[in-house]
Amino acid sequence: MTLQRMSSLKGHDVAEGDHDVRGWTLVGADGVAAGSVVDLLVDTAAMTARYLDVMLGVPGTADTNGEHVLVPVAAVDLDPRMDAVRVPMLRAAGLWELPRREGEVPSEAEERAVAAAFARR
Repeated sequence: MTLQRMSSLKGHDVAEGDHDVRGWTLVGADGVAAGSVVDLLVDTAAMTARYLDVMLGVPGTADTNGEHVLVPVAAVDLDPRMDAVRVPMLRAAGLWELPRREGEVPSEAEERAVAAAFARR
């Protein structure tokens, strides 16, 4: 699987009829906002979004720490009325405990760490 940021895939966009969640608020199971979706990580072989790249912090404010986490697309529910991405298996505090990430695309070790974090829930 080769992952690329949606923002770097020139000439590609979210499929018609699907929601582009970039800019949406990430909300934990407790209804508390934990950050904002800044990009999608796409499996270029399948042309399917696999992860959300989320910047932690209070959306719509300057209260961010600049740290990013990955959230598997399979672990979220969309709430288009509220422009929110909900993670029903983790409270906001649990989202803040996810492994931090850096760089353009995750390494295999980062993907394993994210999978393990969600498997423990």
